Amino acid sequence: MSFDIFFVRSRFRNERVERKNPSTGEVKSIRPQEPLTESELRAVQAVLQEAGAQEPDENGYSFISFKDGGAAEVCTDGLEKGCLVTPRLGLSPDCLRFLIDLLNAAEWVMFPAMGKAGKSSRRRYCEGIRRQLYRGRLRLARGVGSDPLRGFR
Repeated sequence: MSFDIFFVRSRFRNERVERKNPSTGEVKSIRPQEPLTESELRAVQAVLQEAGAQEPDENGYSFISFKDGGAAEVCTDGLEKGCLVTPRLGLSPDCLRFLIDLLNAAEWVMFPAMGKAGKSSRRRYCEGIRRQLYRGRLRLARGVGSDPLRGFR
C-alpha cells in the first residue's frame, strides 16, 4: 500500500483546443493547463535542492532524507506539468514543510491517492488526474487562511 500526493497546475490557458477522448472518441473543446513559468520552475527546483533531493534515477525519481528522520520519493519527470511525491516513513514535520513549500512554489494543488501502485501505475494515475482537470471534471479547492504546519514550527 502506498500513499502518493500529486501536484498539478491550478491555472488554465484562455484559448480552447479540441481534444479527442481516447476512451469514447468524442471530441471536446477544453482549456489546457498552463505549464510552469521559468520562475516557477526555478522556485520548484530550489525547493527540491534545499530539501536535499538526489539526482533523479532513470525513471525521473529522486529520494529525499529529511533531518527529522522522514523521507520522500519525488517524481520530477515532466516537472513543468506537475510532480508526484510519495512520503516514506510517515509524514514527519520536515516532510510536511517540504510539501507546503512545494505547493506554494508554483501555485499547484495537491491530490492525495492511496493504493497498490508501481511507478508506471502512478504515472498513469497522474496523467488521468491531468485529463480530468483538462475536462473540467475536477474542481480545485484551496485552503483559505489555514496554517497546516501550526504546531510544527
